Amino acid sequence: MENRLIHLWKTDCLLIRLLCVVILISWANVEAGAQQKKVERAIKGVVLDSDTNEPLIGVNITFKEIKTGTITDVDGNFSLPIDKQRKVYNLVFSYIGYQTKEIACAGNEPLIIKLSQQAQALEQVVVVGYGVQKKSDVTGSVATVSKDRIENTITTDISQLLQGAVPGLNVMSQAAGADPSSGTVMLVRGRNSISANNEPLIILDGAPYYGSLSEIGTNEIESINVLKDASSAAIYGARAAAGVILIETKKGVKGKIKVSFDGFYGIQKVANYPDLMNGEQYLNYKNGWTNDDANDEDAALTDFEKAVYQSGSYKDWSWKDLIVKTGHTKNFKLGVSGGGDYTRFNFNASYLGTDGIVINDEYKRLNTRLNVTTDINKWIRMGNSVGWTYIDRSGAKPPFVDVFNKSPLAKPFNDDGTVNINPTGEDTKINPLECYLYDDLNVNYALTATNYLEIKIPGVKGLLYKLNTNVQYGAGKQYWYRGSNTKKSGAFGGEGEMANTMKYSYLVENIVSYQHTFAQKHELFLTGLFSFEESHKEGTTIMAKGFSGDDRSYYGIHDAQEVKVEPFVNDKTRLHSYMARVNYAYDSRYLFTATIRRDASSALGQYKHWGTFPSMALGWNIHNEKFYAPIKEVMSTLKLRLSVGKNGQSGLSPYSTLPIMSDNGYTNGSSPLPGYIPGTIGSPNLGWEVMTSYNVGLDFGFLRSRITGEFNLYKNMNKDLLLKRTISSVHGISEVMQNIGRTENRGVELSLSSNNITLKNFSWHTGLSLAWNDNKIKELYGDGLSDITNANQ
Repeated sequence: MENRLIHLWKTDCLLIRLLCVVILISWANVEAGAQQKKVERAIKGVVLDSDTNEPLIGVNITFKEIKTGTITDVDGNFSLPIDKQRKVYNLVFSYIGYQTKEIACAGNEPLIIKLSQQAQALEQVVVVGYGVQKKSDVTGSVATVSKDRIENTITTDISQLLQGAVPGLNVMSQAAGADPSSGTVMLVRGRNSISANNEPLIILDGAPYYGSLSEIGTNEIESINVLKDASSAAIYGARAAAGVILIETKKGVKGKIKVSFDGFYGIQKVANYPDLMNGEQYLNYKNGWTNDDANDEDAALTDFEKAVYQSGSYKDWSWKDLIVKTGHTKNFKLGVSGGGDYTRFNFNASYLGTDGIVINDEYKRLNTRLNVTTDINKWIRMGNSVGWTYIDRSGAKPPFVDVFNKSPLAKPFNDDGTVNINPTGEDTKINPLECYLYDDLNVNYALTATNYLEIKIPGVKGLLYKLNTNVQYGAGKQYWYRGSNTKKSGAFGGEGEMANTMKYSYLVENIVSYQHTFAQKHELFLTGLFSFEESHKEGTTIMAKGFSGDDRSYYGIHDAQEVKVEPFVNDKTRLHSYMARVNYAYDSRYLFTATIRRDASSALGQYKHWGTFPSMALGWNIHNEKFYAPIKEVMSTLKLRLSVGKNGQSGLSPYSTLPIMSDNGYTNGSSPLPGYIPGTIGSPNLGWEVMTSYNVGLDFGFLRSRITGEFNLYKNMNKDLLLKRTISSVHGISEVMQNIGRTENRGVELSLSSNNITLKNFSWHTGLSLAWNDNKIKELYGDGLSDITNANQ
């Protein structure tokens, strides 16, 4: 028995030893595998500047197929692990200020990669009106909103996107409610006119745009350029005196269909809300007594306020809590793009819904846009851009001031929960919550369609004809009704209004351009234009009192006792234009631009319809001169610009130059009496406001364009202003519109942009804009006197 146990023990020891050996072998294999993984193959090398052979720090190196990679260290070295065994690896080297380079390697030997410098800012293509140019060839003052700002800034309206983006462009938002675009005013280099329009001309996809910027979705934008001086803006002649904002929407590109979605949600709350009196404080304010004396029969409170105070119901509410609330904003954006060899498309849709901080303050907006480009053959291309917008501003808002001036000892609701139209027991006081009882409809629709046809003329390289057409249509409804159950209109038996507006315009442009390079150093770009434009506005308002009932609201307006119809907007304007432009560049050093445009506006006097607006600009790319080479390493870009030109302004209402008779305004009781009186004196010689502009600019870049900027010094002189002049009322008219007066506008602009850090997963960019502007009225009548009568005009 003992021998058997010894035998079993020896056998177990042998098995244990074998098991230990297996474990050790397995552990060794694991360690070997781990060690093998640690010494896995990698592609190694160094990245250098092709001119100086200095190492480049932070260069991005990625596999082309899988978009993973690394960056170079302080000595320009890199090591990129190889995960899969391949015969050839495709690597992409990219670095700000240098040309991107792609190579194929086997990964067996260290690489020496040299990148060539690229003045990226100067090679950027910008839209300059009826065409594009390289930034290095631009002679006028053209500011570009960066693509990073367009794509990465969280905004609900384009006007918000432009705030602080361009020196000299002042965007003043006076929005006081849910509508982000309400009260927005834009000025390019200050005010040049006294009575005419001072806001810049908006050009959307090559055509003048007459809608609100809020009707364009921020996700539709491809690029935004601002033309600030006369040379760059003169190509649009009329209406360009206040500057031009060029907006291009996204176009389709060849490739697989791509779908993008973006969502945003925000909360709004009132800040710095003033402290208001509660019931006790209000009592003490009116009486100067303590709460114990509130029942005194001589208290200054009204009987109604006493009853509310004694009931204590005022403690359960406040006007602030009833009128003001937390606001919410929802913004959703959808994009779909793609296409093949012949047809490309891009579709964008966005929805913005804002519930403001005040009751009934709501705003809804839906934008859609479809861009399609088709190459019929190698000579002909067609394209269109169609945008549709729906905006809903419905809802009667309470007068916010009522939050501050209403007694806290009031009764805002009846016992059954309905709005109390006599909250303080006084017939003259209106409950701000009465807006809940109003019907209010305020909606607008807008449709914009731009279509173009491009034909490359066979046999003449660089010769192109483009037919550009644009149609815009807009309609609006503003309906409201206050019934017999309201304090405001109950005495009239109900009161309402229905206002319908419609506007539409169409544009036809014929553009011929020729672009050619001679002897490798002479670059010529010619552009010619003939265009015709017509716009219409129509509108009618129906006002009524004494409705037969509240059930039909404003739709029962035709049965009201008193009905008045007023056609408040009905007009038509036309504009004919011719334009010619010459762009010339020699050896990418010396630049020349000349433009002349001639416009005729139907809004001006019959003898002064036409206006001519010339401009000229010179540019010198100093950094391309041989003598500049020693400092190019530090200051990579330096360009001097000079420009002078004229622009026009015809900010008149249609028919204002015609002699017009007006209703005499006399009545026999409630019935109007027939007859007319002189309304305006005809002004057949009333012509264009003309602005002459001078601009000196300097574009610069440091450290291979890591730091770029521009400096502009300008002076604008506006003459022949469209002003109302006071005259003797012996003619029955006290004022007349004339071309009189002068203004002067001068200023300085500076912009800086820097790429501070650019790593694989992190980048840091900085932008700075500074502007100073000074406006002066130099002359009114030419006699040095002030026009006291028109001081408030």
